[in-house]
Amino acid sequence: MNKKQAIVNVIQRKENGYIPHHFDLTQKIADRLAAHYRVPPNQVEDTIGNHFLYVNFTAPGGNAQGFSDKQNKSGVTVDEFGITWDSGRLYDIGDWAMVDHPVHDLSFGGYAFPDGTGEGRYMDAIGQMETHPGRFNVLLMTGLLDTCWHITGLEDFFAAMLEEEAVANKLLDQATEYMINVIRGAPPQLDAVRFLEDWGMQQGLLISRKLWKKYLEPRLRAIHDSTRKKGLYVMHHSCGNIMELFPDIIALGVDIIDAIQPEVMDIGYLKREYGRDIVFFGGIGTQSTLPFGSRSDVIREAGETIRLLGAGGGYVAGPAGAISTDTPIENVAALAEFCMK
Repeated sequence: MNKKQAIVNVIQRKENGYIPHHFDLTQKIADRLAAHYRVPPNQVEDTIGNHFLYVNFTAPGGNAQGFSDKQNKSGVTVDEFGITWDSGRLYDIGDWAMVDHPVHDLSFGGYAFPDGTGEGRYMDAIGQMETHPGRFNVLLMTGLLDTCWHITGLEDFFAAMLEEEAVANKLLDQATEYMINVIRGAPPQLDAVRFLEDWGMQQGLLISRKLWKKYLEPRLRAIHDSTRKKGLYVMHHSCGNIMELFPDIIALGVDIIDAIQPEVMDIGYLKREYGRDIVFFGGIGTQSTLPFGSRSDVIREAGETIRLLGAGGGYVAGPAGAISTDTPIENVAALAEFCMK
């Protein structure tokens, strides 16, 4: 049985004989693991037994529409939305690194929203999947809410949802169209789409559940429907405390949810209430034990979390989100080796 089938079995609640795992790695952590295990960086994921293979799509023709800052070599890039990113910062701190957004003060002017069509978006992804057979192939896609506020800035888009509903609705509709068109072009080698955005903060939701249901829920349903029509599973990532949304997330037919942060949510309650209806991925603290505990602390928490969330199936073990770049690499290796057992 390969890793792809193991993940499918988890989703379908079939017996695997073991609990699969996956670690979300920043490039800096991957490089440090490569040095720790004395393997090339491109062999790290196989070395630690990762089950997912994350792939990305590009602008049409395989063009990421990026450019390098030739003056200071800082790795600044611009995507097809006109959003500017600093990949150098992304490497060093493992955080999202948006430098600028194309629309200011909700003045769209001549701004042209890409529609998601075009050939060649998956050339790189297909090559990656052919190079790494047997993994569960996951397309990474920025989520609906994040796509919109990355264009306008966070404060302006949130203000639009409260005060400029027509603007918010138009932008959300364009983002939905873009996402659906990209998914329609997905190649058959893919197994799932993982939508990446945060709905939660440490203490609760980033926007109210009322606004979430008004603006996001109907559009997410359309996006998920298009995903399932391609024969793909639906995965969602959200950091923070999103306990309030779990009934809605399940009603939308999400197959796998992460990051399941133990620092901000009662993961025992989540397992009892929702473990029959959705697969949990993550759950091992990246804000507490992994960066600040000892190796024995890490192994103890991993064992407790796997026993709790893995009871009866429906769990993919792993850290609760990407591992922060200042985490002791000995702790990361200890967790990986424990999961591989």
